[in-house]
Amino acid sequence: MRLSIFSRLTLSFLAIFLIMGVVNAYTVWKLRDVNKETAQITKIDQRILDLKKKLADSILSQLGHSKKYLITKDPVFLEQLVSAEKDFNSDLRQASSVADSAVKRDLLSRLDSLYQDYHDLVHKELDEFRKNPVYTGKGYEQKKEQLTDQILEELAVLESSSQRDISLRMNTLRDAAGSAGTLAIMMLIVAFILVVGVSFVSTRSIANPLTALREKTKDVARGVFESELTIPS
Repeated sequence: MRLSIFSRLTLSFLAIFLIMGVVNAYTVWKLRDVNKETAQITKIDQRILDLKKKLADSILSQLGHSKKYLITKDPVFLEQLVSAEKDFNSDLRQASSVADSAVKRDLLSRLDSLYQDYHDLVHKELDEFRKNPVYTGKGYEQKKEQLTDQILEELAVLESSSQRDISLRMNTLRDAAGSAGTLAIMMLIVAFILVVGVSFVSTRSIANPLTALREKTKDVARGVFESELTIPS
């Protein structure tokens, strides 16, 4: 069955619209992936990096406040120590709530365990300090510094893990943008070729019948009536 000019034009333009629709759908899908990865970086990885910095500052502050209190017996430093402990626990809970991988959750779990050991050691030292007027602090300083170093090491590992995740997500963003751009260019080339092809075919479909009609008109003008005129629709 021979298609009419209108049918061929309709099918050709439908094919072009279909290709453009596929390109748009793929682009939207890739943009959704980009938005998802961007949100992951903002809400999780960058958040954990910010909390890591606050946790490191907090543990160093606690170490300093406890030393100052033991030296000066000034209750202001004790209050600052308690406040820093509350901040540390709050930041640690926030980090645990946003952690998105087993590696980070394990790191935060070890960090929590180390901090509990540090917290217990500090308050054991404070109790002994209150009970013993000739308190020397022997044995506590070294243990506190060892636990502090271990906590800072775990925080450094957490930072490295988050930075690695950011790097992987940035690579995913670049790949998504690159593949979407490549497909868009390919589809535009295909659409251009189709447009040119459709225009060529349509022009011939219209021009050939007109040419045949013109030649037949010339024959009629010359008095030739025998030949038949067949014009496809």
